[in-house]
Amino acid sequence: MGNSVTEVVLYTVMVAIGVLVGLYLHHAFFHKKLQRDLEDNRRHADAAVTEVARLKKQLAIAKRSAKPPPPAIDKDERQRLSMRVEELEHERAELDARQRSSQQQLQRLLANNKSLQAEIDKLSKPPKAAKENTAAAPISQVDDNAGALRSARRQIKRLTTELDNRNTEAHEHQQRIQQLVAMLDKRDAEVDTLVDRLTRVSSQLEIAREQHRHCDATITRLSTAPAAPSPASSTQRATVASSNAPPTWVLPAPQHGTADDLKKVHGIGPVLESLLNNMGVFHFWQIAQFSSSDEQYVANQIKTFPNRIRRDDWIGQSVQLAKTSAAAPPPASG
Repeated sequence: MGNSVTEVVLYTVMVAIGVLVGLYLHHAFFHKKLQRDLEDNRRHADAAVTEVARLKKQLAIAKRSAKPPPPAIDKDERQRLSMRVEELEHERAELDARQRSSQQQLQRLLANNKSLQAEIDKLSKPPKAAKENTAAAPISQVDDNAGALRSARRQIKRLTTELDNRNTEAHEHQQRIQQLVAMLDKRDAEVDTLVDRLTRVSSQLEIAREQHRHCDATITRLSTAPAAPSPASSTQRATVASSNAPPTWVLPAPQHGTADDLKKVHGIGPVLESLLNNMGVFHFWQIAQFSSSDEQYVANQIKTFPNRIRRDDWIGQSVQLAKTSAAAPPPASG
């Protein structure tokens, strides 16, 4: 009986030890996995910080190297640039022709130099047979040979001088060719710059033309002719225009010394309010009584289009505003 209890206790202890070992191993495994994940996240974070710093540096460099937009150039400047490009193209063609001519002349000088050098070499080396026969030749023949030798030496000296002159001339032509090439490169760069500028000017001019067309369309749309009035309205406008008399609702001063705030009417700003006051319009009830001829009269006085008064509905707004307590009432009839 005692052995059975001991075995049970030992078995329980072994099971507990196994469970604890399993829990420890499980915890150690997940601990290592979490450490690896943490290291990976740190590496990714460091890489992201480095990338952000690199992008900020590139952005700063791009901002420093950014060029301001080219200034707008008018039509006269564009025409002047076009003429300048044509002049430079012409000068470039002339420089090309002069360079080709100088190169051809240099080639001719070099060929002449070779011919002169060969002739000098030939004269500097008398035939071997002439040397051998000099001793056996008579005195007269020796004198002749000496004269011929002096003549050959003079000719060698003359040819040497001419060769030196040709070499100097060839060197000058070579320098001139180098100068022409440098001038040509400079003109090419200037032509390229002007062509780029001319391209930008053409783009700006096209944008300006498009804006001008848009403005013309807007002006045409805003200044469209009003609808045809009735014959009676035409007769009234003709009567008012012929008499040039102001309407009956025109006042010399505001009622009770205070004018209504006509800016409450949509379409009437401070400028139009001042113009209306100058012509004797101070209250909403006056605008509410406008007829077609009155619209024409007011439009002529404030230099605007009659359809603007109708389009913004001055009369309808004034009818409602005249009913408010802040508006001055119309005078009693009778």
